[in-house]
Amino acid sequence: MEPLDADSYRQLWINEKDYKMNEEYVGYLADAGAVRTSNCAPYLTGWIPLKGQHFITTESSNVLLCNSLFGACGNPEGIEASFWAAICGRTPKYGRHVAENRIGTCRVYVDCPINTHTEWELLGYVVGSIAPKSSVPVLIGSFDDLDLDKFKHFSAPLAVVSDIDMCHVLGITPEAPTLEAAFGSMAAADASPSFHIVQRDIDEARAKFCSPASGKVGSVNLGCPHYSIYEIKDVAMALKGKKVAPWVHLHIWTTYSVKAQADRCGFTKLIEAAGGNLLAGSCPCYVFEYPETKEKLIGERLGVVFDSIKLSYCMPPCYDKSINTYFGEPMKCLAAALDGFWR
Repeated sequence: MEPLDADSYRQLWINEKDYKMNEEYVGYLADAGAVRTSNCAPYLTGWIPLKGQHFITTESSNVLLCNSLFGACGNPEGIEASFWAAICGRTPKYGRHVAENRIGTCRVYVDCPINTHTEWELLGYVVGSIAPKSSVPVLIGSFDDLDLDKFKHFSAPLAVVSDIDMCHVLGITPEAPTLEAAFGSMAAADASPSFHIVQRDIDEARAKFCSPASGKVGSVNLGCPHYSIYEIKDVAMALKGKKVAPWVHLHIWTTYSVKAQADRCGFTKLIEAAGGNLLAGSCPCYVFEYPETKEKLIGERLGVVFDSIKLSYCMPPCYDKSINTYFGEPMKCLAAALDGFWR
């Protein structure tokens, strides 16, 4: 990811000097053979390690997703380790690169409906809050409609609030077709500690990230992790023929290649006609670091809206406590953008 949208940095009030510096760094990497994707969900661009393959990535939610959903093998490494691996073509064999470290260590029974994007976000937070440190949870429940986008939204909060970097979903993820496979044996499965998640846990988690009072909002942010083309389509259709409140900044974040697809499909035009912005390459975590950008987005001390627990968890320290933070379903966030109020 980059600290700006290189195509729309002026829209974000980012100066020419910072833009050129970013281009210089990215150009240096490109000369060394890197491919510029600039996103936190590289599987949206075709970067998909297969079961048993080894990978390195700096994005915590991507580590968890690739280990869990794809069955690939990787650890939460940093920027330096990624460069070393790219240069050497090797990485130390430890952690999730070793088969015996990938088996389940605890059972998590999910005894409530988990269907929507937001419910998967909340489930990720709750699992991260109750599962033991460094564990490999095995989720047991009814998850018939789980897809890549929902697992993406599950992975981000789980990775942020815990050190968990792998999670099996019984009957769905590659290494957990059965309990015996997930734990290495039935004896190990039966002996593992168990936890239960009920609706009250999900409801209490939601309340932690959303200010209780209604209020006027100035900044609405969707797309952490970056939105897929299908999520952008939903946003575009919801905004068709409508107008964002004149004082609201609506930002939807994705990767450059997905934005190009959205341009071609006409989704970008619909979003922009409504007064929103489809942006790429970065996210609020980075653009809020630019003082002028931050002042433009929250200078009037209006509420800030996210559809992401990761941002609702990480962003409030970037602004003062007088600003309300609201978290909710994407369509509720869009309703706040159109109305200018969170109700």
